[in-house]
Amino acid sequence: MDAKGYDQKKKEFEVGFFKEGHGWAAAFNDFTSRHESPTGFGNTPEEAFADLMREKQKEHYLEEVKSGH
Repeated sequence: MDAKGYDQKKKEFEVGFFKEGHGWAAAFNDFTSRHESPTGFGNTPEEAFADLMREKQKEHYLEEVKSGH
């Protein structure tokens, strides 16, 4: 992968945090909506990040199941 490709991939995995009600939410930079993008929630940014990683893992697993791998 060249430097441009690396920078593009890196941006896909950058995470943003924002307040959501009384807690926190975490989402990747390519966030479009809660229904279309993995989003994590928690009482702290750390909990929201951990939840986001679980959601991303579920999404990856479902993609593999659909593709038959």
